[in-house]
Amino acid sequence: MSISGSATRLKKGKKGTKTEEKKTGRGTTKQLTVKRGTFLKTLLKVLVRGMGTREWLNLITLSGSLLARTYLSLWIASNMGDSIQHFCNKDWRKVAGSINQFAKSTVMAAGVNALLKLCTDLLATNLRSTLTRKAHALYFERMNYYTANKVGNDKFECTDQLIAEDISQFSVCAAEVYSQSLKPVVDFAIFSLQLGTKIGPEGPLGMWTWFFVAAAISARVLPPYGRLAAEEQALEGRFRSKHAELIHNGEMVAFMRGEKPELSVLTKAFKFIRQHSLGVLKKKFISDFIQGYTNKYFASVVGFSLIARPVYINYNGMGEWKPGKIASYYVQTRQTLEGLATAVLALFELQKRFGRLGGLSARVEGLFEGLEKRDPILVKETQKCVEEGNPPIRHESDTLRFEKVDIYKPDGVLLLKHLTIEVPRGTRVMITGDNGCGKSSLFRVMCGLWPLVGGTLYTPNPKNVYFLSQVNFVPVGSLRDIIIYPEEVNTMHAKGMSDDDLRRVLKWAHLEGFKCDGVYPSLDDTLEWNTALSPGQKQRMAFARLLYHQPTYAILDECTNGIAPAIEKDLYERCSSLGMSIFSISHKNELKLFHDFELHYNADEAGTWEWIDLKKATNRKD
Repeated sequence: MSISGSATRLKKGKKGTKTEEKKTGRGTTKQLTVKRGTFLKTLLKVLVRGMGTREWLNLITLSGSLLARTYLSLWIASNMGDSIQHFCNKDWRKVAGSINQFAKSTVMAAGVNALLKLCTDLLATNLRSTLTRKAHALYFERMNYYTANKVGNDKFECTDQLIAEDISQFSVCAAEVYSQSLKPVVDFAIFSLQLGTKIGPEGPLGMWTWFFVAAAISARVLPPYGRLAAEEQALEGRFRSKHAELIHNGEMVAFMRGEKPELSVLTKAFKFIRQHSLGVLKKKFISDFIQGYTNKYFASVVGFSLIARPVYINYNGMGEWKPGKIASYYVQTRQTLEGLATAVLALFELQKRFGRLGGLSARVEGLFEGLEKRDPILVKETQKCVEEGNPPIRHESDTLRFEKVDIYKPDGVLLLKHLTIEVPRGTRVMITGDNGCGKSSLFRVMCGLWPLVGGTLYTPNPKNVYFLSQVNFVPVGSLRDIIIYPEEVNTMHAKGMSDDDLRRVLKWAHLEGFKCDGVYPSLDDTLEWNTALSPGQKQRMAFARLLYHQPTYAILDECTNGIAPAIEKDLYERCSSLGMSIFSISHKNELKLFHDFELHYNADEAGTWEWIDLKKATNRKD
C-alpha cells in the first residue's frame, strides 16, 4: 500500500509524547510526534543513556576549546584596535609588532578551531556509538527485532530508520547544539562585560533591551521545528522503506514489467517529502527575514548609536581624544559589539536547532522506551481463558504435548481451540489447511514468538527445535558459517565436530561439490550467497544446516518447493533416520506418505481441527 493510501489516528501515549497509529494493510504501526513542554525532559533521558566517561571527557575538552576561542576573539579585537591606533599615529614599528603578534595568534587560532571541530565530531561519533550499542542490545532482547516490527499494535514504523539514521542525526545535532550554545552564552557574558567597561553600563543595557524586543518578535514567527523535524524523519523513513521493498522484490517486478506502478509508489512517497520541505522553507523564509532584520541589521543600527554616544557626550573625556585613539576605540568596540550581536544571533539560531533536536530526541527516546517495554497483546483472550479455568502454562519436556491449547493471531482471531495432541520423538506430523489459515502460527506460539493464550504446552528446550521457513533465509559469512549458523566455529569444535562433518552434511543435502556463481566454493569461501545460490540450492542449504544441528524436532514450513521429488524423499528419510520428529507444513498430498499423522485446520470461527492417523487412513484405502 502506498503512503497516499494510508490513514493515521492519534491515541494517548506516555506523558511527554503522543503516538500516531498508522493504519496499513498489515495492521497499525506506531509513530512518535513531539509534544510541547517536554523537550528538556526527553533530551535528558536520551543523554543519560548516551553519556558515559568517554563522552564526558569529550564534553570537557570541547568546553575548554570553546572558552579558549572566546578569549582569542577578545585578544584579536584588542590587537586590531591597537594596530589601527598605531597606523593612524604612523608608528610603523608598533604597527609591525602588532602584525607580528597577530600572525602568531593565527596559528593558535587555527589549532583551537581544529581542536573544536575534532571534539565536536568525536562527541557526535561516541554518542552515536553508545546509543547504537544500547539500542542493539535492546533490539535483540526478548526477540524485539521480531516483535517490534511484526507483532501488536505498537509496531514501529521503519525501525531501521530509527536506529541507523535518527540516532546518527540526534548525535550530530546534540554535539553541534552544545558546541554552538556554550560559545554564545560565554561570548554574551564576556562581550557584555567588555562593552560595559568601554562605553558604560548604558551600552550592554541598550543592546539587551533591543534583543529582548527582538526575541519577543521572533517568538511569534518561529516555526515548530521539533514537530517538523520529527515529521521529516518519518517521511524519509517511509521513502527509504519503499526503495528497500523494490530492491527486495526487484526480480518479480522485472518479470511482471511492473515499472510503472512501482515508479508511481516511489514518486508518491517522495512527493510527501517535497511538499513537507517546501512548507518548511516557506515558514523558514518568513522567520529568517524577520529574525535577520531585528537581530542583525537593526541591531547594528542600535549598536552604532551606542558606539557614537560616549564620544558625542564626552563620556570620560572621550570627546577630546585624538583621532587615532578614537579609531582604536571604534574598532575595538565595534569588534566587541559584533561579537555580542553574533552571540545573540547564534542563540536565536539555536532555537531552530533545539527544535530539530527536540524532534529527534522524541523519536530516539520513543525507540528506547518501545524496546524496553512492549505493549502486551491478546490480554482479553488470555484473561478469558484464565476465567474459564484454562490458564496459559508452559513446561519444558522431552516430549512435545499440547493440552487444551488455544492458538490466536496477534489481532485476536482464533485459529485453534483446545488443541490436545502428543508428538513423541520420531513422530512425523503433516499440517494441512487452506491458504492463510495460520498453519505456521502453532510454531510461533511453540517457539515463543507469539504468546500462549490458554492451555498447557510441554515443549523441548529451544535448542532441540529447528525451524525451516518457506522464506529462503541465507546468513552472511563463509560457507562454513552458513552451515553451522547460528553457532560459531569454536562452538562447533567444542562439540567435537570438524570440517569433515560439514562435508558429510553437504553430501546428505545433495550439495556435495556444488557450483554457484561460476565457482565451486570451499568451506572458507565467502560469497554473496543470497544471490549466488539458486532457490533450490538455498532450500538444500537450509537442510544441510538442519542435518548439522540434528534437533529433536524439525519444523519444515513449505521448504521443499524448489527441490526435486527424489531428493525431497531422500531428505525426509534422512531426517527420520536421525531420529528427528518432523512437522511439515505443505499442500503436497504425496508427502503424506512420509508422515504418521495429519493435523488439519478447518479454518472456521470455532477454531476446530482434526487429528488424522495417516497409517490407518492408508490401510483403509488399501
